Amino acid sequence: MAIVKVGTYRNPPVDITDYEAIVSHLEAYTRQVGNQGMTLTEWTNTTNAPKIAMGSYISHGGVLYVVEDEDYALPALSSDGTYYIRVAVSGETLALDYITDLTGYVWNAIYNGLYHPDGKQVLPYQVVKSGALVEKYKITNLMQGGGFSRVRYDGVLKCESLEVAGAISGATVNTGQGANELYPMNQAVRTTDNVSFANINPPVDNSDISPPPIGKGGFTYAVGSGQDGVTLPSGGTYVVVALFIGYGYGSIARLSGGTSKVFLDGPGDVGYLIMRIA
Repeated sequence: MAIVKVGTYRNPPVDITDYEAIVSHLEAYTRQVGNQGMTLTEWTNTTNAPKIAMGSYISHGGVLYVVEDEDYALPALSSDGTYYIRVAVSGETLALDYITDLTGYVWNAIYNGLYHPDGKQVLPYQVVKSGALVEKYKITNLMQGGGFSRVRYDGVLKCESLEVAGAISGATVNTGQGANELYPMNQAVRTTDNVSFANINPPVDNSDISPPPIGKGGFTYAVGSGQDGVTLPSGGTYVVVALFIGYGYGSIARLSGGTSKVFLDGPGDVGYLIMRIA
């Protein structure tokens, strides 16, 4: 298991009859130019720690290396945290390990990578361990040096912030409170705001002595003889205004849901205006 030197991009193999070396150069060049695919193994696996896949090319300090013979095993993830893969020269080969702190690493435009002054480099991947969960991400903006945008195997994008000039299209938005649907809004709706709505719960039509269920802020109407009274829907708290139809007097009361109450006892029918307040 080793990550061995292929050569520099601009120099052909010393032995021009070494066709295997020439092919390696060409393959490495085309992979680099074509944006080499996933270097990590276990890319879609969320429980196993990754290795560096055999045949992967790594550019380090202007020299190209290839993972030869078999996958390159990284150190074990001993504890939960966010890990980065560090590259260091070890003789004629590369040695890779994990780090959790990017302090001192800056973008090197010559070598097109995130490098430390000691010559070590960080690859554009992030491995996050949380209990049994091990997730791998491809960093899309390594040159930023932090606050990375990361893409998971299933296309999930994670980033520190998002600025969009056009429209965002999606089924729901989850800010940590579950998947929520969004609807048109033209006012603030905080607890401190003076909010105006056409209605909170619309009125519920009724024409007999049994009022139907209504929501908070809604109201309905019931009518019956004074002896009948009215039984309120179960649950909630109501304000009920009772008025003898045609006689001009009545009463008002605040009652709990399910209450049966005869407001007025007298001639004629009584109309009940029922409003739910809680």
